[in-house]
Amino acid sequence: MNSAIAFVWTVVLAWSGPAPLWLLIILVLVVGVSTPASMIGFDIARTSNPDERLASATGIVDQADFIASLVLVVAIGIVLDWRTPGASNAYTTDAFGWAMSCQYLLWILGTVQIVRYRRLTRMSIIAEVSSDGPQRARLG
Repeated sequence: MNSAIAFVWTVVLAWSGPAPLWLLIILVLVVGVSTPASMIGFDIARTSNPDERLASATGIVDQADFIASLVLVVAIGIVLDWRTPGASNAYTTDAFGWAMSCQYLLWILGTVQIVRYRRLTRMSIIAEVSSDGPQRARLG
């Protein structure tokens, strides 16, 4: 689902001139439908940690999402100021395009971390299954 968000944002940002209303509606719908996918992090934290660490794991997931959002908001503001000439607040479409492109950095970082930790988790599960012998369920 996150690839759908990135794709629609790419279309919006690549559009020459202001994006049409129908495209912006698609963007809002895709972001709205895809946002619950971020809850997967909470499920992974819940299922990958012992009971005595669930509160800490949930807190870390919650704060990571919050901090990423704040970093993105600050980055967007900095880029808007950088791309806007003078001291005016008359931001251009070009300035917004540059600013909203900051999302790609977080998407790339998030994707790299998902792939990295998925691989590490799978290796850990395989090692655990191998050491427990045939009593444990096999990975699919």
